[in-house]
Amino acid sequence: MPALREALRLAPGALPVLQELVAAFEAEDRHTEAAETLLRHEDLLEPWPGSYLLAYNSLLAGDLATARDRTARLPEPADSDWDWAHGRLRRMLRRAEAAAGATPLDRTDLRGWQFALTGTLLGTLSPYGFDVMAGRYGYLADTHSGCHRGLDRLAIALDAAGRRPTAVSALPGRSDRIVALAAAELLGLPVEPYAPGRPDTLVVAYDLSAHEPEVLDGLRERTPGQVLYEHAASPPAPVRLGAVGRAAPRRRPRAGRHPARGGHRPGHRDRRPVGRPGRRRGAGRRGHGLPGVRRRRRPALAGRSPDTGRLHGAGVQRSVLIPRGCSPGSDPSGQGAT
Repeated sequence: MPALREALRLAPGALPVLQELVAAFEAEDRHTEAAETLLRHEDLLEPWPGSYLLAYNSLLAGDLATARDRTARLPEPADSDWDWAHGRLRRMLRRAEAAAGATPLDRTDLRGWQFALTGTLLGTLSPYGFDVMAGRYGYLADTHSGCHRGLDRLAIALDAAGRRPTAVSALPGRSDRIVALAAAELLGLPVEPYAPGRPDTLVVAYDLSAHEPEVLDGLRERTPGQVLYEHAASPPAPVRLGAVGRAAPRRRPRAGRHPARGGHRPGHRDRRPVGRPGRRRGAGRRGHGLPGVRRRRRPALAGRSPDTGRLHGAGVQRSVLIPRGCSPGSDPSGQGAT
């Protein structure tokens, strides 16, 4: 980075150097610096990709005014390869305008920016170190109650959105099947294996990053009525809400022990059937994996806020509802998103 800065200082009209410096900023999610650099050299920029990158980085830096102004000036791209990026930028701004009436969209508004930038609803905010983490989990040692809480908020979000899936589709992973079985019991729906073209179904994932690209490809463009729920997400970092690091979530609760010294050490792998990993030995009630989850015929709202939506940053998120048309696991940063 210092070498590129110095090269641009020595040759301020060198567009290739400017492009490399901006790409380096984007690679580290330093969108404010990328936007400031592009603004200082705006006279060098062509509409595509230069002015687009200025609008895009301004939005990811939280500067809505500049993002709106530069997007309004953008002509339609002559190269059709940029059509998707252009459409995505406009959709982000429309969602930001819609969210601005209900949420501050400031630098601590994790949920608002999650919706604006990705179109997803964030169900759970972390209460730990909020001044720095702004609702993100730095490390997530999951619990049955945490999974239950996420599913309970999923039911509320579905009801508030008027979505009525007819089945729950389980992705192929063990953790996915466990959470899918619990979601099915909570919502009173049958469970079926995931199939990309199946309509009117709730696709349940524990952590999409654990899946191969062929599974994720089928989730990028979903059929009408198909809703995707992800319990623990490792999100992209479009708006830098704090100087924190990304951490991989633990897949699901498992046995462990805490020795007097040396911190936590995991115990044996849980080999119980996926339908009852959280069931206590000798319990009479049929187990689905999450103690305390009981079937609800219809989610009750009775004066309760939907409390859905949530945002990203460098950390772990929980309980993300991803509407159709939004790509799971995509990184909105970087100029190569076409």
